[in-house]
Amino acid sequence: MKKIRNVCCKIVNISESSKEAEFEDPCFDLILQNVPCYKCYMVSEVNVFKDLWKCEGCKDDYDSQTMEKLICQFVEQQLLFYQIQDLYCVKCKQTQDYSFQKSCQCSAQFQIKLDQFEKCFIRTPTQLFDSLLQLAIEKNLHGLKTLISSINI
Repeated sequence: MKKIRNVCCKIVNISESSKEAEFEDPCFDLILQNVPCYKCYMVSEVNVFKDLWKCEGCKDDYDSQTMEKLICQFVEQQLLFYQIQDLYCVKCKQTQDYSFQKSCQCSAQFQIKLDQFEKCFIRTPTQLFDSLLQLAIEKNLHGLKTLISSINI
């Protein structure tokens, strides 16, 4: 495996120890907690993108409507977090006092602290929503598809 990596790095002219040569898992980890199985009543966690949607106990498929509902709840929760966060001054880092205040007392602009928002997504929100839209299409989850399609980020 190491030889293959070395050859590939040489082909694209990058060092084996460079950041570009590091493996980055293209799949997200979106883990849903407390996913119920209606056959054996076992509750477990499911990685939406990596796990099969099957119960660990009885190996029966999870109810797709329940999975869709849990994924939609996750998306709505993350959007709520994004909407209720404070705006910060880019210069002095003060929070915005009034919602209609356009600029800070130091005359700088306010902005959302996106790094905090993106931490909960691991990658960018756009990448996550694109992946969720693809999942909704593949699994025929109409509610999730509608929700993701309505988001403008």
